[in-house]
Amino acid sequence: MDVEGAQVANVGVEGSPTDTRAAGLATVAVSPQLKSLSNFARLDTMVTVVDALNIYEVLGSLETLAEKNTTSMVGNTGVRDDAAAGSQATSCTEHGEGEHADHEHREEVDDRSIAQLMLDQIEFANVILLSKVHLVKQGATAVEEIRALLQKLNPCAKVIAPTEPHFASVPLNAVIDTHLFDMEKAQVSAGWIQELAKTAEGGAGHTPETEEYGISSVVFRSSERPFHPGRLGSVLTGFGDYASSMAAATDSEGDSRGGVFSGVVRAKGQLWVAGASEHPVDFHAAGRHMQLAPSAMPYLAAVSQLDWDEAQREIHKTLLAEGAWHAVHGDRQSEVVFIGVKLNRARILAELDAALATSAEIAGCTAGWNVLEDAYLACRAGHPAKGLGTGGA
Repeated sequence: MDVEGAQVANVGVEGSPTDTRAAGLATVAVSPQLKSLSNFARLDTMVTVVDALNIYEVLGSLETLAEKNTTSMVGNTGVRDDAAAGSQATSCTEHGEGEHADHEHREEVDDRSIAQLMLDQIEFANVILLSKVHLVKQGATAVEEIRALLQKLNPCAKVIAPTEPHFASVPLNAVIDTHLFDMEKAQVSAGWIQELAKTAEGGAGHTPETEEYGISSVVFRSSERPFHPGRLGSVLTGFGDYASSMAAATDSEGDSRGGVFSGVVRAKGQLWVAGASEHPVDFHAAGRHMQLAPSAMPYLAAVSQLDWDEAQREIHKTLLAEGAWHAVHGDRQSEVVFIGVKLNRARILAELDAALATSAEIAGCTAGWNVLEDAYLACRAGHPAKGLGTGGA
């Protein structure tokens, strides 16, 4: 199956990261359309074609599927009518909670970024074909860097860089009748899922694998303190600020082009934010696009033990056995992975650590922990900030 098939798979990939507290590993939802294919045919191979000549331009683009874009890709709901959309637009500050109610009555628009769509397809693929390899002026080193990036984004995929135009050097058996597609494996094939699993198994002292062509990952975890919403909003900037693979590769410090996150291609995880102590905040970045939204599943610690069902009791038991249940905060924690080019690991960790609420801020609060209002987080997460309390079980 070609790119069109990958887009079908993407319907199931899109969404919030699965609760790692409940499953240990994140998984993705699978669309009913994709499941129904098994009634008529065997899904053999998911193939995604990536433009080697313009991959970094697509990642750095702000274009979405709901608008005319340079790739001519169109989302599930077509191109948006900007005039109509503008008349319905409201601001978080002006309308507060009322906006959410209005939003529920408006038709959803497929406004995913083209960078997000490309990354979703890459993460779900069995085979990734690089196109226009012969046109990459920087030569073999640049191509190998792109190959290494794709492999990091999806370690399970076979990445093929044809040496001849129009895929003339690619044998048919590389993409047809491979028997590579496996739904269970596809759901956990994304590199960010595997990076979180590696560091979880290796613990705090886990040593990242040796970088190849400057491609690496950074995992941040904190279960002692939540993020201060104001400082978090200030630090999460500058994603995807690269013009080309060579521009990113020549930046030895990973931060001279626009910030500590400038080389990040993909980021995913959940954040514990002061002012949102009942639900984790789902966080993901694809190229220059970043999204924060409240998770549908609350923290287990925010639910009274009297209201736990059997599944929640089992989750609690597992977390206790694994040492993942904090004596005070329960399952509240921040866990996020960054994948990209020439990342400055030490500085990324330092910037995020500095954005946490300080011990003095926490100790200085009374009656649970005071409210830390922040317009940035309230608007991005879609609901007003709540108290910083530890509450629940």
